[in-house]
Amino acid sequence: MIIISLIIAIVSWLFSNIVGVLGIGVAIWGGYLWKKNKTNNVKSKIPVSMLVLGILIACGWFLFGSSDVKTEKTSENVSSEKINTTKETDVQNPNGNQAAKKQAEKVEDANKEQEAATSMGLVAATVSRVVDGDTFQLSDGSKVRLVGVNTPESMNRHEQYGKGASNYTKTKLEGKKIWLQKDVSETDRYGRLLRIV
Repeated sequence: MIIISLIIAIVSWLFSNIVGVLGIGVAIWGGYLWKKNKTNNVKSKIPVSMLVLGILIACGWFLFGSSDVKTEKTSENVSSEKINTTKETDVQNPNGNQAAKKQAEKVEDANKEQEAATSMGLVAATVSRVVDGDTFQLSDGSKVRLVGVNTPESMNRHEQYGKGASNYTKTKLEGKKIWLQKDVSETDRYGRLLRIV
């Protein structure tokens, strides 16, 4: 029974530290090849490189990698404590402030979304109508020309597949909130905003 427990402990340790164990294996193999080459008077830098690489991998894992495992376990414990505390609070106050919590989460998500958008230079807008496959109008009245998209005309000239391109853009954009990113140029020669959606 003790032997089985010892084997299980060793195997679980090996799996949790597999990178370090592989590093040790590479180092041992490199040392073996280096010794074999030395006895046979063969000159090669590969065994020494394997030895050094294996030692670096093993040392790096045991110094830095295993601390990540401990940190993950600690964060799991903290998370489970938070969940237990939340459950206890809900039991104490079953009517709770679920609506307030959901509202706070929505506000937090909206703030995160806005911060991410600002950091990438994005501007929120709503599409009021689609002109054709590569042009649409925003709710503020400004027209936008999609950067990198060129579809057949469906307004002035009826080109083949123009109506299909227009219908596709309508299904994807019309009436929806979108994020716009400015291109190199502000507008095209027709005064339309050049934007990436």
